[in-house]
Amino acid sequence: MSALHKTSASLRFFGDDLDPVEITSLLGAPPTVGVRKGGVWLTASGSEKVARRGSWRLKAADRSPGDLDHQIMELFKPLTSDLTVWNDLVCRFDGDVFLGLFLQEFN
Repeated sequence: MSALHKTSASLRFFGDDLDPVEITSLLGAPPTVGVRKGGVWLTASGSEKVARRGSWRLKAADRSPGDLDHQIMELFKPLTSDLTVWNDLVCRFDGDVFLGLFLQEFN
């Protein structure tokens, strides 16, 4: 089995009526990418994409070697600890924490 090379982590919210400005205001930190449905955003490679639904995404810096604990702390540290805000967001939008694990070599 190949060794773990790099990890990535992102907090993400999606929804047709999602307003990134509202999410930023509620959570207390700006996203890495925030776009309304139908809006245009740039990918990491610089390509323009039209959003099929609204999104608010906060990405932690990739770590090599991997360090998911640090990345998750990096994501949540600047955000509100008010559980009523979090409950409201998860009731209205699709939310998740995306974690990527990348191996040194193909397995």
